Amino acid sequence: MKKILIILFSLIFTQNVNAQEQLLNVAKQYLMAGNYEKAAATYKQLLDYSPKDQDLQRAYLESLMGMKDYKTAEKVVKQVLKANPSDARNNFQLVKIYKGIDEEKKANKYFNFSWEMNESFSQRHSFYKEQKEIALQIAQQTEILVIIGY
Repeated sequence: MKKILIILFSLIFTQNVNAQEQLLNVAKQYLMAGNYEKAAATYKQLLDYSPKDQDLQRAYLESLMGMKDYKTAEKVVKQVLKANPSDARNNFQLVKIYKGIDEEKKANKYFNFSWEMNESFSQRHSFYKEQKEIALQIAQQTEILVIIGY
């Protein structure tokens, strides 16, 4: 009887994993095709299974930003920041969101905070000096520096 339960559990678990992988592939296709609404809905569904998956969170945010749903994007980023406040990418996401809704003061505040946080961290931990360069690359990739005027 134990063996049957183990086999049954294994089958159910395997099917669940396969279903999530298929759903992830569908979400990626929606996102690549620019179908942000369907992508966001699909990523949200995936996040119900794996709420701390940072790749899913980023893809969900990208979908929300594509939809220009800045209010939801702001909520998501703030939740992510509570869980991982030291990740400068999340603060840079807030900069993009606030730029999207023309809130210059907030955008500048989070940009400066992210930059200072990265500077402070780099100075305390020489091992992570490349973090400053990474933050600059992220900012350049997302055109934040151009938008803010740095």
